[in-house]
Amino acid sequence: MTNPKERPLVKRRIEALLKKTIQNGCTPGEAESALEKAQELVAKYGFDKKEFTWPKAPEKPKRPVLGVGKLAKSLLLEHRDWTYAQIAAEVNKRLGSNATPRSVSWYACKMGKEGLDVSRIKPLKEAVG
Repeated sequence: MTNPKERPLVKRRIEALLKKTIQNGCTPGEAESALEKAQELVAKYGFDKKEFTWPKAPEKPKRPVLGVGKLAKSLLLEHRDWTYAQIAAEVNKRLGSNATPRSVSWYACKMGKEGLDVSRIKPLKEAVG
């Protein structure tokens, strides 16, 4: 059982947490955390949810299925004839990111240390006849 003197303090804290919204200048992460903490305190202290004005839950940002690293690694394995620049360009095209040949090289090095063969196959030059 909680101290009866605590309840008004907790209630004010919950109300303050519920004011932390995107509309009031918080980031989506801050707003989500505040909402979760308010719900936790309501449950812990036995408040009725109807006592409070609840904001709409912030929408979670949509993330691509593959991130830069996963896509770069996948392309390194699938297209051994592509250069790091070609892989970076494809990653940027698909994800709207800013991958560079150097970042692709970093992933290749990391994969090599994990025992994966991600060496590039150089195209043969045609014989000049």
